[in-house]
Amino acid sequence: MFEHVLIPKPSEEGATILSAAFKAAMSAPNPSAATPALMEVLGKTFSAKRAYIYQLPPDSSEFYCSCEWSAPGTEPMNDITHGITKTMAARWFGDGNASSLLAIRNVKDVARVSPQYAEFFEQRNMKTQVLGKLIRGTHPMGVLGFDDPDPQKFDLLCGIMYPICAFAASTVNSQNLLGRIRSAGMVDKLTGAGTRLSFYQKAERLPTHLCVGMAYLDIAGLQGVNDVCGHDAGDDLLKTVRQILVTEFQDDQIFRMSGDEFLVMAEGMPEQPFYLAMTRIRGRLSELSTYVAVGTNWQPKLGTEYDSFVRHAWLGCSNDKREWERQGGQRLGDSFGNATDKTMSGANGFESESHMGSSLDIPCYLNDEFFRRAHIWMTHVKANRIALIALDINYFKLYNDIFGRTAGDMLLESYAHAINKISKNQHGLSGYLGGDNFALIFALDDDIDEAWVQSVIEIGLGECSTAEGFAPSAGIVITSELDTGMTILYDRAIVALQEVKGSYTNHVAFYDEKRYERERENQMLLIRAQEGLAKDEFTFFLQPKVDITNNKVVSAEALVRWYRDGELVPPFKFVELMERSGYIFALDRYIWEAVCIWQRSLIDRGISPVPVSVNVSRVDFYFTDLATHFQNMVQRYDLPPRLIGVEITESAYSKDSDLIDEAIRQLQKSGFLVFMDDFGSGYSSLNMLRSVTVDVLKMDKGFIDHADIHNGSDAIISSVINMAHRMGLPVISEGVETEEQRDSLRKMDCDYVQGYYYYKPMTIEDFERILESGEAVELGHSDNLILALKNSRD
Repeated sequence: MFEHVLIPKPSEEGATILSAAFKAAMSAPNPSAATPALMEVLGKTFSAKRAYIYQLPPDSSEFYCSCEWSAPGTEPMNDITHGITKTMAARWFGDGNASSLLAIRNVKDVARVSPQYAEFFEQRNMKTQVLGKLIRGTHPMGVLGFDDPDPQKFDLLCGIMYPICAFAASTVNSQNLLGRIRSAGMVDKLTGAGTRLSFYQKAERLPTHLCVGMAYLDIAGLQGVNDVCGHDAGDDLLKTVRQILVTEFQDDQIFRMSGDEFLVMAEGMPEQPFYLAMTRIRGRLSELSTYVAVGTNWQPKLGTEYDSFVRHAWLGCSNDKREWERQGGQRLGDSFGNATDKTMSGANGFESESHMGSSLDIPCYLNDEFFRRAHIWMTHVKANRIALIALDINYFKLYNDIFGRTAGDMLLESYAHAINKISKNQHGLSGYLGGDNFALIFALDDDIDEAWVQSVIEIGLGECSTAEGFAPSAGIVITSELDTGMTILYDRAIVALQEVKGSYTNHVAFYDEKRYERERENQMLLIRAQEGLAKDEFTFFLQPKVDITNNKVVSAEALVRWYRDGELVPPFKFVELMERSGYIFALDRYIWEAVCIWQRSLIDRGISPVPVSVNVSRVDFYFTDLATHFQNMVQRYDLPPRLIGVEITESAYSKDSDLIDEAIRQLQKSGFLVFMDDFGSGYSSLNMLRSVTVDVLKMDKGFIDHADIHNGSDAIISSVINMAHRMGLPVISEGVETEEQRDSLRKMDCDYVQGYYYYKPMTIEDFERILESGEAVELGHSDNLILALKNSRD
């Protein structure tokens, strides 16, 4: 019958089986393959018909089969048995004790007490069954079971079910968490629109021959709604804008790019239907009480430069918003930067109708009219090279605030006439793109160099009498690729402009193709890194920390590694990039979780662990309540906090120290050790160190690299160590590579060292061999030497 058996301690044979099964799971190419690998090894070992896991999602009343291994010739049953209810499965959980299992030795006995369950047995054509519970904390996650295991191994299987289930529960929990992280990164929870990441992933996969319409939208008054009406009203406004977009475009064509900005990418949509759809969108947006700025762009071919198309739409949106602000925040009617726009006054032979209804005297082609005419001009130009210049006025909004909008309009007109004069002198074209943005294009003779082009711009603009500090900056592209699209050339000019925008000393920059390619490669690498997280391409290496007195390993640091297409991507290529983008939090969280999973697996396999510290970026403090996150994480994996250290770089303390100090206090209160990493790397001061309550000081590698230790000492290093010891802080020295360095640090009373002299960063498997070889201090003998040393100094 139903027999709930308390699981005994595994035998020696059982421990061997566990070791092989867990190693197979940990060696899987990614976390999603870990559970199937585990079940296959165990299913074969116990000659079962099937080995499987049924999960019970939170707030669900039905189980579903998430993993099933079937012996050769045995029909899988996962499709048949989806949807088992809690009521039917109640017997699986029995007394609720995680350390007990359900052992059914004879299905005929079950039939007498539970015909429904016996019918379930008959469906699966089985005679015996062993089931264990998957539980994390107090939450039942599901069950793990075997159908018809070898009768001679039945008791052996029962004896190791608890560690099997504990390991499987942590693996399943990790897979579920990673799934939630991936889905959270692709869909905006508030509006249901795609995220910036999902846009880039989609754009990368679209065929390059498709036509595409882009629309960029900015809710100009969202902050005011939040301030006056509350954030609930602001959230409702965001949802409403997205609902309006859905009336014309598909769900997967709408993306929320930031707090108040949306992007529509209508791939494969012809030009006229796209602009008609946007006209209808504009009408619906005009009914809102808050202004929504819009910029559009349609191209006959997506190509590989989709980011240029997005930028053009964004520029139209930005100009629209600026003109709305210029008019005092009033609704402006026709505010799209598309082909219906007209020029400024008639110097170029077009109607004297101002942009957005203003009455500025600006003799330049407007927005898309400039790009259209420039394209025609390029097809007829009698030269091998051209120069395209993007210009905008430094601190123009500040100029308006100081001198008033009337003076700002006069400044725009002054520069517009100067830019138009340059274009006439050089037989080119000038354009006004709204706000304080201008463009200029003209031909170049073969013997003209960059210095000449720069002088033409500086002399031409220097004729204007303007307030000091509010001159235009210029980004210049010189090219012989006359078949390159105008929007692409303008986008490159904008890249150059960004280098000098806001500078008081340098106002001109030339486009650097190599720099642009580096930026583009960085952006593509960031996208691939985000994809790599979703594909479980990241892992970690471990670099041991060694007690300098006995050369024993006492702990380790987890260092991120990325295997892409089977090759190792150097961390310097992606870590700093992810820090700048803010996406480092997703990577850090991934590694923190992976370290906890591995530490849990060591314990489950009977291997004595040592503390492992993980790195925390300054960005992480803003994305989450760090202390609570770490508390919940070690609780999920049933780990003592002393097994997870937290390393925070010294530079992180230089900003928002109150926020970081409070997080450190809460981490320490929960039992985590906090390390100040890279001390002395350039940001530190004694006052700052005195105010930070860390547990351990890690001296930056630069101390060792520049030390004079030929006499067995170095004044600076010795002073740092003595100072730290007086403050009760153990010291770890990074970058130790020679015996002379090690011996000198030992004489200076350094506590621990980390570096190539002892160990390079190594794989998880190699570090496990250290733990099993006796090269590491057993945790049970020294329950964290670093903590013991700190306590002895307090």
